[in-house]
Amino acid sequence: MQEILHSLGIEWQVLLAQSISFLVLIFFAKKFLFGPITEIMNQRRIKIDSDLKNAEQTKTDADNLRAEYEKKLADIAEEAKQRVAQSVADAENSAKRVREKAEEEIAELTKRHEERLAADRLEVRRELKNEVADITVEIANKVLREQMTPDMQSLVLNSVIKEIEQKQLN
Repeated sequence: MQEILHSLGIEWQVLLAQSISFLVLIFFAKKFLFGPITEIMNQRRIKIDSDLKNAEQTKTDADNLRAEYEKKLADIAEEAKQRVAQSVADAENSAKRVREKAEEEIAELTKRHEERLAADRLEVRRELKNEVADITVEIANKVLREQMTPDMQSLVLNSVIKEIEQKQLN
């Protein structure tokens, strides 16, 4: 064996010393380099999982809030229908006495109720859009601050702002 190593120009003492040095290097790398890096990666994974759960909960809350606003909008529509029906009944009673005046009152009441209903719907929609946008921006900002570079954050934020402005214009 020594003859083979000697013929290849390898000295067994040097080979042994290099092998020991390599094993010591692997030990220290594992203890002081790979261990802390693995721990940091595990902590980061746990943090990301937690943030995703928080984002899902916030989305669920936003969906619940949206459903509540839609219910309020339906209640407002039902109330408006009831008001219109009452106005029509009142107008029919008044029509027995003065037909022309009753028709004018019905038209005026219907117009006011429709305008109020339209204004109420617009207001509820604006409030809903603003709340959902605020929650979404808050979630996005939190996640983006933790995971993206400042340049990427700026690009994404500008894109989200443009989308929100377009939705509000529509």
